[in-house]
Amino acid sequence: MKTALFGVLAFFSAIGAGHADDFTPFRLMANEPKAIMLDGPIDERSALAFKRVMRAAPEATVLLLNSPGGSVHMALLIADDVHARGMATIVPQAGSCDSACAFVFLAGNIRYVIGRLGVHQIYGIDSVSDAQTSLSDIIETLNSYGVRSGVITTMLRTPPEAMHYFTKEELMKWNIATHWIDETEAASPPDTSDSAAADPDPEQLEAFRSLAEVGPVPFSREEALRSKRATELMVAAAGGAADLKSLGTNAYADFVRFNGNLLPRGAVIFARSNRVSSWSSRNAQIIDGTVVDVCTAGVCMVSAMVETRGKEPGSGKELRMVERVTMRFSSEEDSKVVEETVDAMP
Repeated sequence: MKTALFGVLAFFSAIGAGHADDFTPFRLMANEPKAIMLDGPIDERSALAFKRVMRAAPEATVLLLNSPGGSVHMALLIADDVHARGMATIVPQAGSCDSACAFVFLAGNIRYVIGRLGVHQIYGIDSVSDAQTSLSDIIETLNSYGVRSGVITTMLRTPPEAMHYFTKEELMKWNIATHWIDETEAASPPDTSDSAAADPDPEQLEAFRSLAEVGPVPFSREEALRSKRATELMVAAAGGAADLKSLGTNAYADFVRFNGNLLPRGAVIFARSNRVSSWSSRNAQIIDGTVVDVCTAGVCMVSAMVETRGKEPGSGKELRMVERVTMRFSSEEDSKVVEETVDAMP
């Protein structure tokens, strides 16, 4: 009896030991304890597998992504873990992060796209009620990461049988990628159905690891001055500051593409100053940790979340609004703002 009992215990111990080391679809990176890779479809076991691989590599700060997607709910659970850990998410060269994988990517504190990032409508949910609940979960989660409305709109407009791969312009415009490696062009999406993607080369992996260690790249003096000028203008516009006109005159180019429309500088200043002009006692501030400064091909972008508070005239009711403001500066226009978009956040 005792021998049989030991046999059963040994059998289940063997199963348990093998299960504990099964990180699929995640895998550890050879000689790199600070990086792990999602390499394959996301299924109903993937959220637990992520916890296992993080226990095996507790120092990991970089998550490389190469996946055709899969379970929406598992992807959202993984995304929450990634966001809570403040990890960097990277689609490496020759990698493709599609469908539900994109939710995991967007949870990253630092985000690079060198391969392809694709989205489309959710599918495979029979019940209308369940589909609506899943969509609500997706939107709520992405909003909590500060994802721009253009990303969500693009996802909802792309049929499930198709895939929208974000262009470099879209990645920058919607703050999908927070940093760039300009020397590397995006590769064609690989076939991830039969084989694992090759590991990034050692130099590229070392660069990713270093980025994750230091966190967001510190601004240079020039970037700091540009960001300061942009955020001052954002706060002045949202808060209805008296010096908005003088700030805008110095910061905006003669003509600015404002929310998709090409307008003269004066019209932009007027539109910004009247956005919530009916509010009384309004003031605005930049939400900590939301400023992103990115430059590529002679164009620099500064993006930030701006919170505005005020009171409703007459009733005195407290009012609050949060907007994602993005400004583009052109070196050909003496580093003045040539484009601005303002998206109200839920």
